[in-house]
Amino acid sequence: MQLFRDYCESQDVQLVLEGLETRQEYLLAMELGVENAQGYFLGRPAAIEEVHAFL
Repeated sequence: MQLFRDYCESQDVQLVLEGLETRQEYLLAMELGVENAQGYFLGRPAAIEEVHAFL
């Protein structure tokens, strides 16, 4: 993961880590310097009405 993150950074490509499902995965991603992530740990899928209400 670190190698892939470093490669993306060297190519000026934004990396988004997908599939974070646990706190342990989240902490590892942060330790590796991942700045963008998504997954169930950070937020569950929501209906469009819920998203509009949140915004």
